[in-house]
Amino acid sequence: MTSLAKRAATFPANVRQATRRDGSRRLWWEPSRAARALGYRAQDLDPDRLTWSEREAARLNDLVQRKIPAETTPTNARRDLTALATTYLGSLWFADLAEATQADYRRTIAAITAETGSIDVAACTHQDCARLYREWRDRRGDAQARSMARKLSVLFTYAGQINWRAGNDNPASKLRVKALPPRNRVATWPELSALLEACRRHAPQVGAAICLSFFGGQRQTDILAAKVADINDGVWTVTQQKRGKTAIVPIHPAAQPWIDMALVLAGRGGSHHVITSAIGRGYTDARRFRDDWQFIRSVAAEDVPTIEDLQFRDLRRSASHYARHGGASSRDRGDLLANTIDTNPLLDVTYAPVSAEGARRAVAAIQPPADWQTVNPSEGA
Repeated sequence: MTSLAKRAATFPANVRQATRRDGSRRLWWEPSRAARALGYRAQDLDPDRLTWSEREAARLNDLVQRKIPAETTPTNARRDLTALATTYLGSLWFADLAEATQADYRRTIAAITAETGSIDVAACTHQDCARLYREWRDRRGDAQARSMARKLSVLFTYAGQINWRAGNDNPASKLRVKALPPRNRVATWPELSALLEACRRHAPQVGAAICLSFFGGQRQTDILAAKVADINDGVWTVTQQKRGKTAIVPIHPAAQPWIDMALVLAGRGGSHHVITSAIGRGYTDARRFRDDWQFIRSVAAEDVPTIEDLQFRDLRRSASHYARHGGASSRDRGDLLANTIDTNPLLDVTYAPVSAEGARRAVAAIQPPADWQTVNPSEGA
């Protein structure tokens, strides 16, 4: 109580406190007239978590100042999981996610609400969530159940933020979700040749994307977002959407012909995407690129059947794998991948599956075997 009294002078505007009949303290945010016009109602804060309460009150004041309507539904509306999902998908929390992450969340949340949308948010218990997770594992497998459990936890965390549940009461946390073994698939050099040969005949732009991942260690999202102006003097400067880090990626000699071809197809405008589809536009829809990749993979699998289970994300791992075998240190590979592979053992397992300054040394360390024949995209054109 003393702490509450001392902190009262520093509380944000619109925070109120009172003593109940039983002697306990109530702390709440009282909306102004302008806030009520936007749909806001009084929201309880937590006198035992003053720092959280101050931040929550400041967040609400900021929303009102920016004239953003309340995200909660009227108190007499049913607050089930479907309503919570709808509210979350229209929130700033969701809007701040990257585009690819939003697409993943939409798909997974839709799957959750299709099965469990009628669950009452306030009444849901940890046992209910554990039961759902077990059912998802039985029907959908470990990977999808893990993803659904994670999104369910995000929804309930958000429910606490909008006072549909107590702020620190998340029934979907600590579900003892089964950890998945890290994927360690890497592309072989014959598989790379088969992929590039298929691209030479059908889609050289996809070949450029493959090279930026296999020889440059970058993610599909960042490759598809690359602009012509980002590549200068044989160097690609990429700001990774996932972590916000900037990577300086030298173009590997084996990748250079493919990048040159992509730049010609993209045109001279600096704002044009490097990787374009068959209609000459950037892949604004990742599903279109996925379809083109799967087509190229199926063509390549006619010559190298093992390629059927290769995923595009495996190419990034392949870059780290071959850079390591070429002598690049973990720190050098971390500079290329722009992650924490040099300090995170799990990432070292994932991106260097055999054994776990700079990106230039890592790229230079990716050396094809002596008998590997590079595929030139202009051959036979």
